[in-house]
Amino acid sequence: MSGRRRVAKPSNKARFVLPIPESERIKKGATHRSYKWLSTKGVHALLKKPEKHGLNYCTKTQLQRHKPRNGDVFLFDKAKIPGWRKDSVKYIRRRTSDPGGGGVVENHRELKIKKLDRVHCVYSRGCDEDQYYVRRSYWLSGQDSDDNDNVIVHYRVVETAPPAPKAKSTKKSTKKSTHKSATQKSSLHILGIFLHIMWYLFTR
Repeated sequence: MSGRRRVAKPSNKARFVLPIPESERIKKGATHRSYKWLSTKGVHALLKKPEKHGLNYCTKTQLQRHKPRNGDVFLFDKAKIPGWRKDSVKYIRRRTSDPGGGGVVENHRELKIKKLDRVHCVYSRGCDEDQYYVRRSYWLSGQDSDDNDNVIVHYRVVETAPPAPKAKSTKKSTKKSTHKSATQKSSLHILGIFLHIMWYLFTR
């Protein structure tokens, strides 16, 4: 009989959020926290049956009164709370001439399970004093979206700020100037040869 120990295989189960310790909870606030982004399968399960995993529906005023903390996860019914996006975080907005500013920049992605679109994800990034904030919002898509108005909003405070806007590249202009300089040198060289030949013919 072999004395080798059997190594346990890693679990393929989705990583779900963990309950907030009682000492850290805000009254009537988020019920769960996660310091890592949720897996697609995990989000899908939470959206389908949030009560089973301990997520309670939040009201609109909770996010306006308290700035989300790192790892906070909120559950909304978007049919009852159409303004669920409004919170106390300052986000990057689209550039516009309107004094009131443009809308929040949002990047959309469809997350797949077994090659089928199951979860729609929206990414938003904070700016200024909130530049380390990242918000991801999830709701069901495809065949699972019927009669389901649940939205999960997950906040994380990351360690790096968003990249600064890139300056306009000067490679193109540098390439043009280099080509122009080479053309001028070539023309002067040909002109020099022509003048040398003409001087030789006239002095014979």
